[in-house]
Amino acid sequence: MNEVERHADMQGREDDPLPDWVYRTKASNVCPKCGKAALDTRVPRPVVVKLLLFWLPIRRYECSFCFKRSYLR
Repeated sequence: MNEVERHADMQGREDDPLPDWVYRTKASNVCPKCGKAALDTRVPRPVVVKLLLFWLPIRRYECSFCFKRSYLR
């Protein structure tokens, strides 16, 4: 099962506490926006996320190719 199928499989589950905008894994370091394996730069989370969503096990990464930022668990 590739990364896109895994994400699509987990989106509709009611028992998953994380929202849909949090991508589920960083196992293969694939950027969910451009599809290249370039998620290697950690980006600090905004203050609002730190204060309100501190209980979520998410990390923010930036793609080296498209420079988009994504939340991953």
